[in-house]
Amino acid sequence: MVRALMRRVVAIVLGLATSACGFSVGAGAAGDDAGASDAPRGIIDAPPGIDAPEIDAPPPDPFVPLHVPPGGRAPGMADLILDADVDTSMLAIGTASPLPAGVVFDSWMQPGGGVELAVLHVRSLTIPPNANVRVSGSRALVIVASHDIVIEGILDGGARLDTPGPGGAGPGAGPGRGNPGGTAGSFRNSGGSGASYGAEGGSGGSASGGTLCQPPAGTVAPREPYGDAAVTMLLGGSGGGTAAQTTCGNRPGGAGGGAIQLSSATRIVISGGINVGGGGGGGGRSVPGTNPNACNMAAGSGGGSGGTIFLQAPNVVLSGVLAANGGGGGSGGGDPDGGGNAAGAHGQAGTDGQLGAVPAAAGADVGVWSSAGGAGGAGAMAMGSPGLGNTDCDGNGGGGGGSVGRIAIALPQGGTIAAGGIRSPEYVETTY
Repeated sequence: MVRALMRRVVAIVLGLATSACGFSVGAGAAGDDAGASDAPRGIIDAPPGIDAPEIDAPPPDPFVPLHVPPGGRAPGMADLILDADVDTSMLAIGTASPLPAGVVFDSWMQPGGGVELAVLHVRSLTIPPNANVRVSGSRALVIVASHDIVIEGILDGGARLDTPGPGGAGPGAGPGRGNPGGTAGSFRNSGGSGASYGAEGGSGGSASGGTLCQPPAGTVAPREPYGDAAVTMLLGGSGGGTAAQTTCGNRPGGAGGGAIQLSSATRIVISGGINVGGGGGGGGRSVPGTNPNACNMAAGSGGGSGGTIFLQAPNVVLSGVLAANGGGGGSGGGDPDGGGNAAGAHGQAGTDGQLGAVPAAAGADVGVWSSAGGAGGAGAMAMGSPGLGNTDCDGNGGGGGGSVGRIAIALPQGGTIAAGGIRSPEYVETTY
């Protein structure tokens, strides 16, 4: 009997020690002391007078959500069906004022840097079919669950033109931000480059255009990729480079896609989709009236880079879509007939990075003769495409396309992935 009591004491000490930095399935809610469960793990109760059985194997390691500081790692105590939009700045879900009892939504600084986190603590989470949950705000979204996370609908953290996704950067901002376009002379402006992240963004189209133009084409180069494939730090996408300011004005580059992390102690199932695409770059502003000399028409701006999707669980089942595509570059502004006999044509914006494996479309060339704008570069499923120069040697370049972001899946030893569906780009497998 004395030996049994001693084993109970040792088991209690071990259970409390391991619960401080993580949680086991069924562990306490966010805000509970150390995330401890209702009963110490590793103890098997026995009737009075009978020794407790020996425990040959140690208790399983607690689940520790990555990127989250110790105080924010505990799950919630209630299940959540998520079918309303999420605001990570306001820490709000839909228009409901209080969250369901047992669900906690709070913010934490990511250890070592990176973007600030909005952490949603649940027991399990489901996005039902036909639900399209839009995520916005300044913080990345992290969902921590002790049970399954099931995405049957759409979880959308992509940028919308110059509005970033959750934790993404605005136009011309972020570590992979596109470089701004320049001005070589009246009606001769180079496009902004696309933003980089998982690869390089596309260069901005030249101010002078085709290969026979003098001086030679002067494109605007992108920045180097940043972060790492295993996503050791949770980061959002960067903003595309904005075209040079002209007397016609300009439009901003596309914003960076958001960052979304799902961390489940049991399983993640995605039959719907998650999108963190970059925003499309703005098209160049043009002549407001019929006089081509009324203002200096602008070039196109670069697209934003895709953001981050990070999945962490012992079992991951994929049959839907994961997408972190870059946004398309905008086209330069132009004069449709080159003679000032028609109103100027504003360049077209590139499209936002889409949920799927199709690159975002670039803004189309709107010009015909001199002073016409070059087309933008397509958004990327790898490197961003370059914006095009105007072939008449006297026009505005298009903005470069934004690059892809990153997708990573973290498994424990012995963890499994059933991978079907579409990933753009392909995921990188890592461990925890």
